[in-house]
Amino acid sequence: MKTVTLHDGRELTIDLYRVTMAEWRSLFDPKQAQAEEDAIVARILGIEADALRSLPFPDFRKAMKAVLDVGSGPLDDPNSQSASIEDSQAKETSQSNIGDGS
Repeated sequence: MKTVTLHDGRELTIDLYRVTMAEWRSLFDPKQAQAEEDAIVARILGIEADALRSLPFPDFRKAMKAVLDVGSGPLDDPNSQSASIEDSQAKETSQSNIGDGS
């Protein structure tokens, strides 16, 4: 999860587990009502829709950019423990195949 720090020091945590796939997709539907879109984005950020609409525009843009970055970014953090383990296992497998003619 990614955290966004607003100009006043408040931190918002982006958590895509707060929404369904259908809700995420509806954010990109031009027919989606603005109030519904605000409610979905606010839930992702862990705030109320009114609080989202009350953000200063630069904070809103920063938060929305972060939401979109998280939503379109890789699923795993390449610096996480599990990613490091998977990388080391892949290296071990490729190194063990070098000597056997694979």
